[in-house]
Amino acid sequence: RASDHDPVLIGLNFAPNLVLSENATNIPHQGNTNFGNVTVNSSGTKTFTISNNGSLNLNLTSFQINGANAADFSTVSWANSFLSAGQNQTFQIRFIPTSTGSKTASITIGNNSQTNPYTFTLTGTAINIPPPPNTTTGGSPSPNTTPFSLNVTLNGQPITLSNTQVSTLSGEFEIDKLISLNGLILSKIQGNAGYIIGAIIPNALGDQEITLFDQNGNAFRIKLKVVKQKTSLFASQIPVLQDVTWNTPAFTPNFGNQNLTFEILSGNASKTANGQIQLGKFVGEIKLRVWLPETDKTLKSNEVELAFKVLKVAQTISFPTIQNRMFGDQDFALNATASSSLSITYEVLEGKDLVEITSGNLRMLKAGVVRIRAIQNGDEFYHAASPLEQTFTILGKSQTITLTQVPSLTFSNNSDTDAFPINASASSGLVVKFAVSPADMAEIQGNRIIPKKAGYFTLIVSQEGNAQFEAAQSVYQYQIAVRPSLQVNTVNLSADGETLSVDYQAIGTQSVTLFLVNRSFTPSTLIELGRQDAQMGKFVVQMPHFIQKSDKYEVKIASHSPVPAESALRTLPPMLYPKPVQPFLRQIGREICVEMGALTDYKIDWYVNGRFFRSTENQICIEISAFFGGRLENEKVEVYAIVQQGTRRSIASVTITVEKQNIVTSSQDSDLAKQIFVYPNPSNGEFRVQLDQQFEYATIKIYDSQGRNILEKKYSNVLKINELIGLGKKPTGVYYLRLETEKGTFIKKIAVE
Repeated sequence: RASDHDPVLIGLNFAPNLVLSENATNIPHQGNTNFGNVTVNSSGTKTFTISNNGSLNLNLTSFQINGANAADFSTVSWANSFLSAGQNQTFQIRFIPTSTGSKTASITIGNNSQTNPYTFTLTGTAINIPPPPNTTTGGSPSPNTTPFSLNVTLNGQPITLSNTQVSTLSGEFEIDKLISLNGLILSKIQGNAGYIIGAIIPNALGDQEITLFDQNGNAFRIKLKVVKQKTSLFASQIPVLQDVTWNTPAFTPNFGNQNLTFEILSGNASKTANGQIQLGKFVGEIKLRVWLPETDKTLKSNEVELAFKVLKVAQTISFPTIQNRMFGDQDFALNATASSSLSITYEVLEGKDLVEITSGNLRMLKAGVVRIRAIQNGDEFYHAASPLEQTFTILGKSQTITLTQVPSLTFSNNSDTDAFPINASASSGLVVKFAVSPADMAEIQGNRIIPKKAGYFTLIVSQEGNAQFEAAQSVYQYQIAVRPSLQVNTVNLSADGETLSVDYQAIGTQSVTLFLVNRSFTPSTLIELGRQDAQMGKFVVQMPHFIQKSDKYEVKIASHSPVPAESALRTLPPMLYPKPVQPFLRQIGREICVEMGALTDYKIDWYVNGRFFRSTENQICIEISAFFGGRLENEKVEVYAIVQQGTRRSIASVTITVEKQNIVTSSQDSDLAKQIFVYPNPSNGEFRVQLDQQFEYATIKIYDSQGRNILEKKYSNVLKINELIGLGKKPTGVYYLRLETEKGTFIKKIAVE
């Protein structure tokens, strides 16, 4: 690094400034310099000084001679391409015309100043050589033995040459440097020197005697002292030394194309035997002293101080990927390294409570996501490295939940009796949590579940995990039923057996139905006696007329909403006398059908709105729209049927609304009717019966138009019915499908085409 820095001057224009001068006289840009008269084939030389009067470095990028007579002008000793602020250098331009007349050329200097390019004009006049005094026209010169003297200038020094004595030049002349000669045209030279047109070049050191011969053969002896050339060295002539890092191997400093000698002034470095710089482990500045050494023709130059910096070394971090770990695994090393071999420190950026790092080893404390940064901040010899980060997951141990299924519950509005213990656990041994949905259906107290109303809910069991275990997959039990609390308290039968009164308690439902159960048959026969608001607390109903004294009867109450439920059975008091069989009426489409078990040899008298309609024998259904001329639709009709079988007569009645739909059942069976599907209808004798509902038992019966049972299928503990039924080769016509369940009876007319 050069020691002569650019000065900083407040108020100056910070730019280089090129100034050209000759003999202390400035030559302005686009100015002129005149060489005067110069004889043909002799030379005239001018010395110019180029200076940098600016505040920044001046770069001299080019030097060109142009113009019509550019060949007659040449440059001598143009050296530098770079001038620091305040520095100058000299150069020469020689005019050697080859023909007579006025000669013109121009100089162009490329540079980085505001005057770029800098140009000026060269002019001069070439004249003929005067004829020698002793010349024979057409012959060669004759030796001149007469004393003869000649006034000349040597390097601008006036001197008189004589052909009879030695002329001594004062001063010292540098070897191989031109001595300009004006006033004498040489034909040859003798002695330790050479010559070119208009100049002598001494080529040996010491006191030299040189004989000069002009074109006429006159000999002139001169004596001069020849010394070694002086050399000058400027920092601007030397390339800026590049900074290096302290670990750079031994290297040769770059002094450009100059053969410089150097010594180390300061800094931790040494010079090797082969002229290289060997650095020590050191960060700072190295100062050198450099010079041009003395040679056989040149003297040692002046010394120049240079400097360069020894810098820290860059370093990098290698941080291997951290694989996901299972909590409970052994501690492990993070294994980040620096190219400098300096120690690594670690910073936990995410999951600070999950891990603990000691001396580069990581211990896992909890499960979760961890992000770690590896750091090396450098030291006096290394720069800080760019940090690296790694992210990994500490996986908790897996766990599962086991739940014993919760049965249907009962809501009686008594927390002590309604509560049910939940048996659930996690394989981790951690405490599980319970929740219900909808939340208002039940309350969780510890491990007990207490229903708050009748309906259905979902139980959710979860375990959210901890530092050692991952959250367990929640377990769900769907559609847990909470049934209303139904209880028959007392059952009383009037003395004549006509009136039945039942006291009951119903909690959690809006309505209840009273049933009479005949235990004398398998399966038992279920007879609906009535339905009312649950809060009434007591049924008072007329006993059916078809009960038999020999049969065993019990009563119960049931609810269908929001969850099907029924009370325990209570035995009916003993019967006093038998009752005649009582038929039921059901509407199927526009037909009314008698339900009275399997009827044989029977006759039915039909009354509509109190008027006799018709009598049928062995036919259980009639079409009543004919009673109204076929125009009956969406009207309420009261139908009576008097069934006579042998000597027994029974009366049944029903109030119906005749509608367009194929299926209309009596009111107590409307919910069931909405859930059963029979298709296709009409069919070719093969059709499907579908009912998505759970039953304890169900029976499908098919009757023909004469009331004969032609097919029967029984089911028990069924979740749903999806049955394909085929009638085989039965004839086309109308048939009746009868579905009997503990929830009611359904009759559907089907057509076979």
